[in-house]
Amino acid sequence: MHIVGTTLLAFAIFTGGELPPAEEASQPQGTTEADVAARAVELVRQLAAPNYQVRRKAFLDVWRFGPAALPALHEAAESEDLQLSHSARVLEVMLRLNLPLEEQQDSLRLLALLSEPKPETIYELCRRGRWDIALQILQGNLQDLTTKFKSPAGALQIRRIAELALQQGDPALAWPIIRLLIDLPLSSWLSARNGLAPTDLPANDVVSAAIQEFYRGDSTLALDARIPPHQRLELITRSGQWQALLDKPIQDALLDSTSPLTRRAALALLHDYAGQVQSADEVWQQLAEETLKAESKPQAQSSDKQPGEPAESLIERAALELLRRERAPAQLLLILMSAGYERPIEEFLIERDPAHAFVYLLGNSRFAEAFQAVDLEPDLSNFDTWLEERRQLIAEVDTSPFRTHYNQSARLCSVLLNLGYPDHSRRLFQMLEEFLVSRRKLETRGNQIQVEWELWNALFDSMSRADARQLFLERFRENYAQIPNDIRTIFVRLLFPEVGKSALTLLESYKPTRRPEVFSPDAWDALEHLYLLEEEYFGDDAAQQVSSWLNRTRIKLGSEPSGDQLGELATLALGFGLVSQAYEFALDDSATDGSHRLEAAKLMLRDAMPREASQQLAELRNSYYSQYQHQLIGMEIDTLLQAGDFEFAEKLERFRWILPHLEEAQATSYASVGQYLRQQEDHLGAIEYFEPAFLISQLYRASSLSTANSYAASLHEVGQFGRSADVRRALLVESMKANTELQQVILANPRGYEYLGIVNYIAHKERMSRAMDCIERGKFDEAWRNIQIGQSIQPQDIEMVEECYPLLVSGGQQALADQLFDAFESTMLDHMKQWPRDATALNNLAWMYAQCDRKLDEALELSRQAVSIAPRSAVFLDTLAEIQFRRGDNLRSLETVKQCIKLDPRESHYRKNLVRFSPAD
Repeated sequence: MHIVGTTLLAFAIFTGGELPPAEEASQPQGTTEADVAARAVELVRQLAAPNYQVRRKAFLDVWRFGPAALPALHEAAESEDLQLSHSARVLEVMLRLNLPLEEQQDSLRLLALLSEPKPETIYELCRRGRWDIALQILQGNLQDLTTKFKSPAGALQIRRIAELALQQGDPALAWPIIRLLIDLPLSSWLSARNGLAPTDLPANDVVSAAIQEFYRGDSTLALDARIPPHQRLELITRSGQWQALLDKPIQDALLDSTSPLTRRAALALLHDYAGQVQSADEVWQQLAEETLKAESKPQAQSSDKQPGEPAESLIERAALELLRRERAPAQLLLILMSAGYERPIEEFLIERDPAHAFVYLLGNSRFAEAFQAVDLEPDLSNFDTWLEERRQLIAEVDTSPFRTHYNQSARLCSVLLNLGYPDHSRRLFQMLEEFLVSRRKLETRGNQIQVEWELWNALFDSMSRADARQLFLERFRENYAQIPNDIRTIFVRLLFPEVGKSALTLLESYKPTRRPEVFSPDAWDALEHLYLLEEEYFGDDAAQQVSSWLNRTRIKLGSEPSGDQLGELATLALGFGLVSQAYEFALDDSATDGSHRLEAAKLMLRDAMPREASQQLAELRNSYYSQYQHQLIGMEIDTLLQAGDFEFAEKLERFRWILPHLEEAQATSYASVGQYLRQQEDHLGAIEYFEPAFLISQLYRASSLSTANSYAASLHEVGQFGRSADVRRALLVESMKANTELQQVILANPRGYEYLGIVNYIAHKERMSRAMDCIERGKFDEAWRNIQIGQSIQPQDIEMVEECYPLLVSGGQQALADQLFDAFESTMLDHMKQWPRDATALNNLAWMYAQCDRKLDEALELSRQAVSIAPRSAVFLDTLAEIQFRRGDNLRSLETVKQCIKLDPRESHYRKNLVRFSPAD
């Protein structure tokens, strides 16, 4: 059926006054089929009458006549008479839509929508149950409507259409429409996931057929030579078929526009990934020898291999020279990092841009090199002089150098604290605070808030540990009166994340003062202890004090609080045992949104009321509050199953997957749901959502790093080590493509070395998961190679030992396990000779000893030192508790883990350890 997309000339029929009552229209005449057909033709012919009133009456008569007029209308729609053609087309649509004459105004509203097809039109038709007509309109205007549906407003309509199908009893009703609006990979994955019909493809479209089958779970056609190499490459990386990387067309697709020397380095890495280890080593060796022979720079050590020089040393020297030669070295940087050649990367970064290399080196715990990059002596002997020079550098009016030096110094604050230099850290912090004030005076009024927000944020980002947070909190409190209101709100939220949207109101509600903009230390202290759910701080009447405080806060929030605020108050109330008050906040109907219903559902599940909990979650899902609507469907399904409503649980299960991938801004994409579930420690649920996000992502983009890396981390958590390694390797392979967004960010952006640090982390974790997979499959030589490369990337990441040591022992490889232990222990001890008060290193080595159940006396001493440097670190105290437990000191381990819970009461790991350390009855 042809759906009109014109201005609908026939609407002129209705101009000039009210529509006549329905009974004025003529009734169909005749009793035989021929009589009816003839009457229909006659009525349709009158649509072209010269007299307006005749045309108007004829239009209503045909409408009244009903579907029997469709054949005549279809023929008239092709007439050369524009008046007749347009009127016939409008009536054909109206009759096929079964629009009743008795509901003329409503029908006209729908026709107005049909005159210009848009997402709202499709939704309205679906609301009326006319899914077939909606599909026809979409098919007839596919290109234009697809573009409109990709806008934020259009994406909302897709979600509403999916919800309509659920409300009308069959989520699959929406599938034919959604299938047309999303890309082939996603539609193929969804069709397989839900048992739905895939997209119809042309018979000879081999490429689309291969893509469809691949995303439906069959990779047989993925390597078909008829598929263009660049498309095959994406299927290879997503499926982990690394042997295919040896095909020249695939290599050409990956390494197009790559310089010859970088291409050879890439080929060596691809041979490694494909399992051709000997070939990889040979390529590296040949490349190194040729590079050094051709090198002519006077500062080079030698153009030839030194007698007895290990092959690795030769390759590292050549790698540094290759980096120096490349005009755009980001591609080579990523290749060398994935291959484990970390030292030449660090040397090159120091040569190229010491100031920005500082960030990368700090991330790798290369403190001496990092300090030297900014002219600070490793023993801090020139700290006073350096601090004054830094003060002068930061005082520069020019924005770019100011930001660079300021951000470096902010990061250094946390590092100095971690290394056992609290006084140095505070002095540096105070100097930065001075510039917060001075820069405010330099900026125009419109820029002041933005600038100050960025500067405080740089400080906050550097505060990575509990003691560092306390330093930030202390300094923020002292400067509170001078900080703009907008920035106060933002940072109070950051300091108290679980109660962030209520934190400022809680602070204001604790104790009134004569100057509301200034709060007494008691208010800050109280908020900190409230946030930590610490009853002891409030004394014997803690419940009464907290209850009154929360009530005052609720009143201060006003008549229309946000659901988030009410949910936060409910969480606090429950944390202090105020169950009735928690229910009161969680069921408050005055909220501007329904997000607090999540807390209500949790309370009801706690009290064994799954049916009531499912009702709360259903209301939350139907509220169009996008942050929660999609993310909590899994929880709603669980409550329905507990309540015994299996039928609707099954429908909702299909609905949650038919609800398509939307823009990240909608907060309902598969990636955001996966991240939410991962935060809830539901790794199996997270994997379900991360899978489509990973499969359809563009891995060479900087924005894809987080999604794929989180997916890999959840896979690792559930023991899928091989797949976890494949996901991270996919990132590393696609990052090798020349001129990608990621490469441009690394060297063009002032914060590019942070991305390089993320890739460093991913490359290390890929080798660790790969080694664990090899150990489980009995491939110990391959496992050891990956362990060695992983250690060269991150020499101090003892997670490699924590994860691989027990697997090697259980696999009968005690000698390899000891070799692994010794290698990391030696590295850590060497580091601590230079940095004996590095709290993180002390803690990590102690944790490694504990996890391997070795040298527990030494572990105890190391852990105590770390805790003495950072007494408010729950992570460090957790290590101490673990060591005490393994040494049989259960009472002390229980006391220590209780301190962890006080410092971080919402971390489930500590509560689990409390049970684990408790003696059995």
